[in-house]
Amino acid sequence: MSPRPPDLLTELNEVVFRTDAEGKWTYLNAAWERLTGFGVEDTLGGHFLDLVHPEEREGTVQMFMAVISGGANFCHHETRYAHADGTYGWVEVRARVLRDDDGTITANVGTIVDIGDRKRIDGLLADQTRVLELVTRDRPLPDVLGAVATMVANQVDRPTTIMHFPEGHDHGPEDDGLDGRVGVFLTAAPGGEVTWGLGAAPTSGSAEAIPIRREENAAVVGAMVVHGDPGGPRHDASVPAVARGLELAGLAISRSHREADVRRRAGYDPLTSLPNRYLIEDRLQEAMETSHRHGSKVALLILDLDRFKDVNDMLGHDVGDRVLEGVARRLSVALRPNDTIGRLGGDEFVVLVTDIASTTDAQNVAAKLQAVLRPPFEINGVGLDVSASIGIALYPNHGNDLAMLLRKADAAMYRVKPTGGGAALFEPGFDRGRSSYVAQAVELRQAIDDGQLLIEYQPKVDLRDRVTTGVEALVRWRHPTRGVVQPDDFIGLAESTGLMKPLTRWVLETALLETLPWRVGGATPLSVAVNLPASMLRDPELESIAVGAAQRWGVGDGQLQFEVTESALLIDPEAAIHVMSVLDRVGISFALDDFGTGYSSLSYLKRVPARTLKIDKSFLQTLTTDRRDASIVQAVVHLGHDLGIAVVAEGVEDEATLQRITEFGCDEAQGFYLGRPMSADDLAAWLRTAELRRVMPPPN
Repeated sequence: MSPRPPDLLTELNEVVFRTDAEGKWTYLNAAWERLTGFGVEDTLGGHFLDLVHPEEREGTVQMFMAVISGGANFCHHETRYAHADGTYGWVEVRARVLRDDDGTITANVGTIVDIGDRKRIDGLLADQTRVLELVTRDRPLPDVLGAVATMVANQVDRPTTIMHFPEGHDHGPEDDGLDGRVGVFLTAAPGGEVTWGLGAAPTSGSAEAIPIRREENAAVVGAMVVHGDPGGPRHDASVPAVARGLELAGLAISRSHREADVRRRAGYDPLTSLPNRYLIEDRLQEAMETSHRHGSKVALLILDLDRFKDVNDMLGHDVGDRVLEGVARRLSVALRPNDTIGRLGGDEFVVLVTDIASTTDAQNVAAKLQAVLRPPFEINGVGLDVSASIGIALYPNHGNDLAMLLRKADAAMYRVKPTGGGAALFEPGFDRGRSSYVAQAVELRQAIDDGQLLIEYQPKVDLRDRVTTGVEALVRWRHPTRGVVQPDDFIGLAESTGLMKPLTRWVLETALLETLPWRVGGATPLSVAVNLPASMLRDPELESIAVGAAQRWGVGDGQLQFEVTESALLIDPEAAIHVMSVLDRVGISFALDDFGTGYSSLSYLKRVPARTLKIDKSFLQTLTTDRRDASIVQAVVHLGHDLGIAVVAEGVEDEATLQRITEFGCDEAQGFYLGRPMSADDLAAWLRTAELRRVMPPPN
């Protein structure tokens, strides 16, 4: 049998396993007995398929064979495993195939996680989904409340009644009394039909009416009664299914009560009081009819504020809202009375300019709008510069409905957006680039889901004894037609399309899985560094994502490091310092990447709980020939050491540079000269060929 990993694995809640090439168990941690009830020693030597549910064995074998025949080394699936009490429980299995130098499979390693609770609530989720579908499809309120009552009745196995008060008869949050109130009530029996009536909600046995509250202000808009037997258990809001039913019923009733108000307010943006898309569409239809009669044109302009996200991130959404209100006021006074300005949402505005003669007229309007935004906006005593990128489309030249004109104007706007703003009139071909951008985003989403991504690992070397101490995980995209795509060609796409979070999670989970043998199997375990984008540093789920992954994969103190750039810290330094401190306390360290390029404040640097500074490679390119770069590197090394922070030089590509950074006292280095990025299998072989992971003799 293979040697067992260290005892730290016995503390994990997840099962960590190893099988031989035939699928026979060779290692299981203590979590196995807690999950299945089978003893570890009793299980070792048996075949894993003996414990898979009979209905799923054939599919499991086929899935595994498909994975390895396709050249992959990783599989992830859900199945049912036997328990000692004769039952089967749902589990999630993540496994990696280990191969020798000849590519022959030698073992399988991975984890098994109990997902029984998740499967048990699938029924509840299905009922919730049906309710939400009814709400979004604007089905009548009785249909929705009947579905809610059925959901609760099925979950608690008791008849359930929901009553709602007529609109205008709700009560304040401090008024919980429901006696004497009447309304429409619907009663559902478990697995039975729904009946309805008008009057006071019926009660029986141990049943008690529970208030249903409005989303916005907690006003009482109805009541729920879960009927029980006299002296039997009470089902109140502490029961999850009842609590969810109260929430969904409140949502549905509130939505119904708001419909009249929504109809009154339809057509206008609540923040700026400008027309919204629906009213803009009506105005455009009128303008096109007038244009057709007069033989003139209509211009549609889209304005997208430049760098507005920075205003929200750095100054807060309250300031951002005040900027939007100010922009709306300035743009409104710059237009003729018969023109229309509206807000599409976010930081996008739309302008309709009617009855114009030429494209020059539309371009003049765009220039006027940019000019009116030029003076700084004074907010809280601070002057904020605001500019806009503008795209222009014309009727009838570029389309004859709002959707078409918006698409053309949007394509024109994105022609000038990347270059810092300006205005552009739509031209044929503009929208092809925009369509390609969207298509690439869809491809990247599929790549994350379908296993098209891979990770290469670049070694980091301790300069005192020239021993490999860690690796940096670098993601690549194995595109089916473009070949291997480097991160510079898709990270920006991920950031602008909301895919950085799933991409980062994939890199984190995969890197910890693939480095498991090196982190727990050697005399000197390697650490692994994962790049953390600015958006994830601000994500409220970062702590749970990182800690959960570390616990799942048995990560020791300092074995997982996040690399963040200085510029990422500057967006919200206090929040960044807080989350970094929380993770550092649980053993997940941070490195400041590309140090020296982000204009960070030394007052923040001394408070940042970073264990490592990584000197940007731009300072190493001319280190041996430029005295100024050498002085900067020396200064950073001294600064880091004075603060108790290790210093890493990245981008070492020749012996001369290696010698200089060693003389300067750098702690570690990485670069092509020391080791190029390589696959997990190649790195495993590379580590085995270097005695004690030493890449070259240590300095004299």
